[in-house]
Amino acid sequence: MAGFPIVIDQRYLLDNTGRITAGTVYMYYSGTTVLAPVYSDGALTVGAANPITVAAGSPMPTRYLDPNITYRRLLVLADGTNIDVDPYNTVASSSFLPLTGGTITGDLTVNGQIKATKVIGTSPNSGTTGGVIVRDALGNPDAAYLQFTNNNGSVQYGTLRGLAAGGFEFTGPITFSGSNSKITLPASTTDHASMNIPTGVAPTSPINGDIWSTATQLFMRLSGATSEVLTVKAMSLANPGYIHLTNGFKIQFGTLDQGPNSGTTVTYPIAFTTFAVPVVTSSSKDGDVSAPTQNIGLASYTLTTMRIWNTSDETYPANWIVVGV
Repeated sequence: MAGFPIVIDQRYLLDNTGRITAGTVYMYYSGTTVLAPVYSDGALTVGAANPITVAAGSPMPTRYLDPNITYRRLLVLADGTNIDVDPYNTVASSSFLPLTGGTITGDLTVNGQIKATKVIGTSPNSGTTGGVIVRDALGNPDAAYLQFTNNNGSVQYGTLRGLAAGGFEFTGPITFSGSNSKITLPASTTDHASMNIPTGVAPTSPINGDIWSTATQLFMRLSGATSEVLTVKAMSLANPGYIHLTNGFKIQFGTLDQGPNSGTTVTYPIAFTTFAVPVVTSSSKDGDVSAPTQNIGLASYTLTTMRIWNTSDETYPANWIVVGV
C-alpha cells in the first residue's frame, strides 16, 4: 500500500514579510512522544530523518507516512509556537493523492484554487455520456472554455466559453429538461434587451417550435407550417392615419366632411404597390325619412388616391378605410 504525504499549511511557516521561517516537524505514534517511521518515497522503501527540519527560506521537504500507522504531528515553529494534530491521519491512504500523481477515491474538498491544464470527468451512468475538458479557446489563449466530449475525447458535443465582455457563448443546441424547466430572462434596460435573435436565413428543414429572423421579418414554425410573426413596421394615428405591417400589408383610414354635390380626392399616407381595396361609409340625416339612403360614396380609386363624392344637397361626414399591399 502506498504512503501518503505529510501536508502542512505553508502559511504557518511564513513570517510577516512572506518568507518561510525555520521549523521542525515531529511525527509521533498517536498519543505518545515516540517517533514513528517517516519515508522519502511513496513506496515506503527509503527511510527519512524524524524529526523533519524545515530550513528558513525553503519549503518543507516531501515526506511520506505509513497508512497502517496512526500518527501524531507536532509542528514547532522558530518562535516556539507548537501546532499539535493528534491523530494526524484518520482517512485511508486511498483518499490522499501522492504528489507524483495517482487516484483519489471519494470526495475531495479544496480550500483555494485548483489549477490544471485539463480536467476530464467520467459520467456515472456506465460512461454513456461524456466528460468535461477545460481548455483555452482555440486561437484565443485568454478565453477559457468548457469542452464537453465523449469519454475518450474523440467527439466534441459542445462548448461553453466565457466572453471577455461578460456572459457566455455556447456551441451546439441547448436543451432544458425537467417538469419545471424554463428560461427566465432579465428585464431589459436602457443598455440592453432581454433577448437577441441575429438575422439570418430560413433553415432548410425547420421543426415545430423553431424561431428565426431574416433582415425584414420574424418567423416561427407551428403545426408543421412556417408563419410570420406580424409586427408593426410603421404607424400613424393622425387623420388620415395608417398601420403598416412588416409583411407589407397596410391599413389606412380617415374621415372628412364632404360638401354638397362635390367630391374630394384623398391621397393615401402610404402608396400601395400591388392592390388597394377602399371602403367609404354612406351617411343619413338622423330622423329624416325623406333623406336619401346613400349620399356619400366612392367615385374612383388608384394605388395612391381615391375620389369621394357627395350626391346630396347637404354636407355629410365621409369615413373611409383602405386595405391592401
